[in-house]
Amino acid sequence: MRCLHCSAVFESEQIRYEVGSYNYGDGTLCPPYELFPLCPYCGSSGWCPAEDARVSTLRALAARRAARLRVVLISIAVVVILVLGVVAINILR
Repeated sequence: MRCLHCSAVFESEQIRYEVGSYNYGDGTLCPPYELFPLCPYCGSSGWCPAEDARVSTLRALAARRAARLRVVLISIAVVVILVLGVVAINILR
């Protein structure tokens, strides 16, 4: 990662492994600015657009996974309800 303000190169395994490994209550992933709110060298905020793009990709992937899971669960529920309905109709005859 490179700071926009001072052009310092900054790499940390903490960012690579911790960003995306923490989920908060509302389902958002941990952005790098919560680990390092300011550039370690010049102290400016909003210092890495590449990391912003990476975290945005991680968030989009997590949202797609959650949407797929919801679709699968709703589909299973609908199938179970239909099967129970058919069984109930056959029993009541």
